[in-house]
Amino acid sequence: MAAYQRAEAFSRIYQAAVWPGLLSLSGPGSDPFHPMARLALSALDMVVDALGIGSILDAACGDAGWMVAHFLGRRPNVQYTGIDIVKHVVDQNRERYPRYDFLLADLCNFSTGNILPQVDLVFSKETLNHMYVQDAVAAVRTLQTTGARYLVVNIHRGAPNLLGEKKGGHQNYAPYDFALPPFNLCKLHKLVDCNSDDWTEYSLFALQSMVIEQQQVGPETGSQQG
Repeated sequence: MAAYQRAEAFSRIYQAAVWPGLLSLSGPGSDPFHPMARLALSALDMVVDALGIGSILDAACGDAGWMVAHFLGRRPNVQYTGIDIVKHVVDQNRERYPRYDFLLADLCNFSTGNILPQVDLVFSKETLNHMYVQDAVAAVRTLQTTGARYLVVNIHRGAPNLLGEKKGGHQNYAPYDFALPPFNLCKLHKLVDCNSDDWTEYSLFALQSMVIEQQQVGPETGSQQG
């Protein structure tokens, strides 16, 4: 799908409030009191403290409300860059939070000349799940260009990643496990469980050790493991 079509799709999602939270148009999971936001904070705190992280790329940042108020407010020494595909969201973030950097870019098609900053850590909360699996693979390749050693991301353990080829639209969610093909990231550690019923967790991955298969996405052979 062309970059402008992706951007238009996500712009319409925001404008139509398809994912309405009480405080955030990025979705209820971006409300600061939502369990997914609180669990994301726990995961980020663990990694930043343990690994001495000094710079983070947030992909995608959405309206960045919970991140700015409840993480960056406690981490004045962390250099933060948020990236999003929706122009008016990026513009609003620049006005609201001038202390931080926000970039407009399509992670799935990074041939536009934009350059991502070099960072220690990439953080992605439920962003890749709204991409088709082919786009998600391209996005992870793009994130590698940051030189970041680490990726903190939510996963569904043992997910059939192939289902992400045919999901209904950008507004729909596909479960992914980035330790499995076609992503093949090296999982370093489970950080925090999200929901035992759907095998979800925040995990720490080694971003630069990625080996992506070049052939077309094929059927999954793995099974869920506890």
